[in-house]
Amino acid sequence: MRGMVSGPLTDKIALRVNGFYGELDGIVRNVTQDRDVDGYERYGARAMLDFKVTDRLFTS
Repeated sequence: MRGMVSGPLTDKIALRVNGFYGELDGIVRNVTQDRDVDGYERYGARAMLDFKVTDRLFTS
């Protein structure tokens, strides 16, 4: 599963947040230990701020 939300916070700052989740129970059955192996559970998130700067910021 993946998702993203983005939008403006002010007229010069915007925010975007991404997230994901994934799982797999296992693709091999270990009959000795009576459990599935080679599975995974992964998740994460990332946020980004976008600043709109002006030309005056870089003048000396």
